[in-house]
Amino acid sequence: MLKIKNDVDLRELEKFNFKYKENKRLPYNSVYDWNDMLEIKGSKEQVYIKAFDGRMITVYSTCGIAIDKLYDLIQAGLVEKV
Repeated sequence: MLKIKNDVDLRELEKFNFKYKENKRLPYNSVYDWNDMLEIKGSKEQVYIKAFDGRMITVYSTCGIAIDKLYDLIQAGLVEKV
C-alpha cells in the first residue's frame, strides 16, 4: 500500500495539479484529487489522495496515465510504501 509521507505538506500536491476538495459535512472525507478524464472508449484516469484518512493513495487507472502521475509523486519523494 502507498501513502503520502507524514512529513510532507499536502499542499505540495498542488504542484502536480492536484486540487483540494473539501467535504464540509465529513471533513475526514476531504481529498486532494487529480483527475484526467481521458475519453478513450469510455476510460477515465483518476488518482485520489485522501488528505485526512491516513494519507492513503487510491489509484484507478485503465490505460496508464494515472500510473505516470503516481510515478512523478514517487520520484519527488512524496510517497512511501507501508
